[in-house]
Amino acid sequence: MALLAIVTGWLLVLCGLLLVVAYAGLVVGLGFLVGSAD
Repeated sequence: MALLAIVTGWLLVLCGLLLVVAYAGLVVGLGFLVGSAD
């Protein structure tokens, strides 16, 4: 049962990191597009 909790925790952490990276990439990409559009 402890192993399941550890695996679940790691999956939540990995998903959180992926969301942060995706959000940062989206912001940088949009900023680049807006900057190059000027």
